[in-house]
Parts: sequence; structure tokens; C-alpha cells
Amino acid sequence: MNFNLKNRRTAGLTYKDDGQIPSSKIVDGQIVNTNITFTKPYKIQVRASKVLNGKRSINKETMTFDKNTTLLDAIKEASKRYEELMDELNNDIYKKKSSEVIKPDMTFENAWELIRNKETKNGKDNSTEMQFYKNWLQPIYNKPLNKIAPNDIRDIANTLKNANRSDRTQRRTYQVVNYIYSEINKSTTEFVLISPASMKGLPPLRNKSNLDLPLEKSKAVAQALRNYPVSPYREVFMWLLHGRRRGEVLALKWEDINFEDRTYTIREISNKAGINMTYKLSNRLFATLEALVGIKKIDKMKGFVFKSSDNKKPLCEATLRNHWMRVSDDNKFPFTRMHDLRKLLGEYLMNQMLQSDNIVDTVLGHLPSGIASRYATMKNTTVGPIVDTALDGLLDENKVIEVNDEKLKQLQAMFPEKSIEQLSMFLNS
Repeated sequence: MNFNLKNRRTAGLTYKDDGQIPSSKIVDGQIVNTNITFTKPYKIQVRASKVLNGKRSINKETMTFDKNTTLLDAIKEASKRYEELMDELNNDIYKKKSSEVIKPDMTFENAWELIRNKETKNGKDNSTEMQFYKNWLQPIYNKPLNKIAPNDIRDIANTLKNANRSDRTQRRTYQVVNYIYSEINKSTTEFVLISPASMKGLPPLRNKSNLDLPLEKSKAVAQALRNYPVSPYREVFMWLLHGRRRGEVLALKWEDINFEDRTYTIREISNKAGINMTYKLSNRLFATLEALVGIKKIDKMKGFVFKSSDNKKPLCEATLRNHWMRVSDDNKFPFTRMHDLRKLLGEYLMNQMLQSDNIVDTVLGHLPSGIASRYATMKNTTVGPIVDTALDGLLDENKVIEVNDEKLKQLQAMFPEKSIEQLSMFLNS
């Protein structure tokens, strides 16, 4: 929104419309009066433009002002900054966008945008981090980096705790803030910022799940998710039942799927292993893709598999959570975290199918840590049939396979504590 003020130079200044300017102060889409009471911080964009050596160069910056700063004072400060930006262009010393000018008193919001834009240019998908930022880090949005205190970070972590978020999610507050400060310090040699999110003294992370579901309850959970009537959330739940993390599923793109080899890849920037991990595209997962776009378009699609309403961003994590809570409440799930589906699958693989730690690690997207991993590599695609068999059991879609009686007797002798059903499932897998 432009300014049209008498006796006040406002070249290069535009107000970021946030609904705070009364219609009585606007004529022909321009602000004509500065006598305005603000209820929240507001922004003015400063844009300097000049043709240098036959090429137009633009230097711009968005300035955020406190609600108690009058619009007239804000315009004075923004005009001064406009002259400084023009001087930089005139002296031909402008080397990067003003949004990338790093200062110790830049707001956390501006620092976040700077780092996020740099990562986006490098091909990193940070949609999951962006959702966390929007949901939980608002209290420090407009605070300068050098003014954010440890208490601010603890308050955010306590808010997550009161919202029944996991210990790991609470700890993520510290990790995200530390990362921003670290990246800012890497980008300049003029100053060093001390992060307010020191993790010294924090208790050890209690990430072990206490989930202990009876077999029939595990089956009820899996079947309720399979039968959820709302698409595409039903399809997302099926990917979660295959051991994938929520962030991995939402970041999945059609380009990550190899229909010829019937595999899909979770890229290193989306998983915790730090390497590309390729898995078998099971018939169940293929069916979810077919349900989304139809068989004729399935190998021609691009972009995110699970898209938001504008088709440019991944599916909204908050909306997915709402659908999760709906199916969870309706079916009286014994846990509230989507992440516990990984525990459910891991427990079934280990206790019902007698699978090794390394196989469970591989299914769940971890690097195998046992001694065997020193000598042999467990391929993610190799465990695909094992996951298929596990879901056959959890979804009560077991294939009828004739079991060799002699082998069954041998296994009974070796594992007398296991049931006939467990041993038969092991042979089938």
C-alpha cells in the first residue's frame, strides 16, 4: 500500500497491508493520514532502485516497527534507510539483497527468512520446520536476536509440554533456535551471537516409548486407519503404517517414486539417517497413489504427493493432526501421537514375526547398529516383503500359505514360548 502524504517524502516506501489502516485514512488505495493507532507490530518495505551499467539493481529491506511507534516516526526512519540504500547503489557497493544484510539486532523472523531462503535455493525442503516455526515460535518472532533470553526459550518449551507434546518435540525448540544462531554466525565475521537456547543442564531425552499394545488392539488401530473415510488423510495413514515418519510422508514428491522399479526414496534432507533411503513401493502404497490421481496420471505427476489446497505446498501438518485426532477419538486409540505407529509396527515385527533388531531398524528408517551391519548391508528394498506380511497380519488380510509341518516342529522345539500362529507367520515371511 503506497503513501500519499502532503509535505512528506515517501519515495520507495510501501506499507505491508495487515488490516490495521482504517478505510477513513485511505484514498484511492493510498494512505493519506498518519494519525493511526496500531494494535500490533507493522511493517514498511523500503525499495531503492537504480540503473547501473545498463542493468537495473534493486536494494530492498522490510522494516518492522513496534505498535507504539507512530506511523510518522516510522516513515522518517524508513526514509532515512531509503537514502542509505540509494547511497549503496550509487557507490556501486551493493553486493547482496538487503534482506541478507546481517545485523545482531535483526529480528528472529528476518533471520529465519534469510536462512530459509538460502536453504530453498540449495534444494532443501523445510516445510516441516516451517510448520513448527509457525505453530510454536511466534513469541520470539519480532524480538531482536541479541534480545532473546533463555527464559523465552523455556517458556516455549513449557507451552509444548502443557500441550502434551513429546519430550523430543519440546527439545526441538532448542535445536531450531540453536540452528538459526549457528547459521547467522557462519554468515558473518563482524560479530558472534550467543544462542539463548543452550541445552546444558537439560535432563536426558526420554525418547523410549512405553507403548505396550495387545495384538488385537494393534490390529484395531491399523484397521481403523485403513478404513478412515476421508482422502487424502486415509492414504497418509497407510504410509505411516509402513513405518514412515510424518515429515517424510509430507515431504514426499512424485519425483521420488520410481514406478519402473516399484521403489520410492526418502531423501537425505527429509530423514534422520542423513542419507537417501530407498524402499519397496508395496501394492498397498501404489494403491494410495492410484486413489489420489488415477492410474492414467500416476507416472506423470510432479511436485508434492500430498498437496495443500493451493497445490504448491505439502499437506498442512496441523490439518493432518486434526484428522488423526478425529479417527483416534472415534476409535479410542490408546495413544495420541502419530509417531507411536512406528512403535506399533516395530513391536509387531519383533514380537509377532520374530524379526531381528537390524530388520526393525531398517524398516523404520534407521541405520542398522548391530554387529552384522559391519559385514553385511541390509537393503531397505529387501525388507519390503516383511512389511507386507506384517500389514497382512495387522489388517487381517493374511495370505493363506501352506506351512511345512516339519519346519514348524523344528521351530517349536527351538522357540517353545512362541505360539503356532507366530511361528507360522515367521515361516510365511
